[in-house]
Amino acid sequence: MNNTAHSFFRDRPEWADITPLKQDESPRDVVRIAYSDAFIDAHDYVRAVMAKDERSPRALSLTTECLQMNPANYTVWEYRRRILLSLKTPLVNEHHFVKTFLYEHPKNYQLWYHCQWLMEQMFKEDSPKEVFKKPESEQFQTLSRELDLVKTVLADDAKNYHAWQYRRWLVDFFAIPPSNELEFCGALLREDIFNNSAWNHRFYTVIEEGLDGNIFDRELKFTEDAIRASPNNQSACNYLIGILSPLPRLTPNESGQLTAADDLPSEANLLRVREFIEDTIAQDISGAAESPALLSLLVEVLYDFLRILHKKCGGKPATAAGVGDAEKAEDIVRQLISLCDRLTLELDRVRANYWRYRYRQVEQMAAELNLPCDKH
Repeated sequence: MNNTAHSFFRDRPEWADITPLKQDESPRDVVRIAYSDAFIDAHDYVRAVMAKDERSPRALSLTTECLQMNPANYTVWEYRRRILLSLKTPLVNEHHFVKTFLYEHPKNYQLWYHCQWLMEQMFKEDSPKEVFKKPESEQFQTLSRELDLVKTVLADDAKNYHAWQYRRWLVDFFAIPPSNELEFCGALLREDIFNNSAWNHRFYTVIEEGLDGNIFDRELKFTEDAIRASPNNQSACNYLIGILSPLPRLTPNESGQLTAADDLPSEANLLRVREFIEDTIAQDISGAAESPALLSLLVEVLYDFLRILHKKCGGKPATAAGVGDAEKAEDIVRQLISLCDRLTLELDRVRANYWRYRYRQVEQMAAELNLPCDKH
């Protein structure tokens, strides 16, 4: 900042009644930050009015100048919010103010939180969960502008965590229907099928839908198409693991404490996914047979089959579930050992220790089921 063109607060008549409050810095600081004179001047005055808890138009103006110098100053933002509430300032103007910062500093958490706070205040007297049902209302237009803001920021950086987090908050606060979010995620994934953030947002959306049979079928087809197009898409493979595995349910134990129930995926769904993976590998679509992501997914699916058998047997040998099941389990163990070896030694050596750990898991499960397990 050019100090010669700057009007210091110490030289402004309207601030003559305020004694600036210096920053308390230790004389033993190893490295001192080289603040500009204008920065020191403004923050000396903002500390002084904060100490008095002054909530006036001039204090609001002072926070504006301080935030222009450092838009990440959470203390000044919090003070500004107190002033806005006391002055009953129209929050629409404040909304425009924060957006001017957001486009320049899209990864500044304080700015996104301020947007959230503004939405909460602006809809304090309304029913936010009814807004999306009234597309002709002014409130709906306000929400639309927020969604457009997120869309604009994500167009520049599709993995901006703060923007995604804010959209997730908007969805919850305004009860935005899943259909809207599926359309939004679908558009982003058509642009970039590897967009892990979009996959993550889609997962939370389908969980809200309920993930019943029809929704699972739809999502399975969507994910299968994505994997066929790019078999080494870790994001799509992780998504498939997510929709296969039900979220843990909290259930009370004998002592009344809540514990996560060990829910297992549907055996029928696992079989469908296994057949899809093995068919894709057999055809070697786009190099699927060499895909660490797809083979990792197959490991997860096969291991879940063993977990299901283990639960059926209740700690007894696999033959307790029937000879046929025991023979299938032996085949699965052999396949898992082969996959872990291949991933360890050839395809995913950067995670070799992880695959050795997965091998030990298979070995332990095989021992508990009294199944043969060839060692390395």
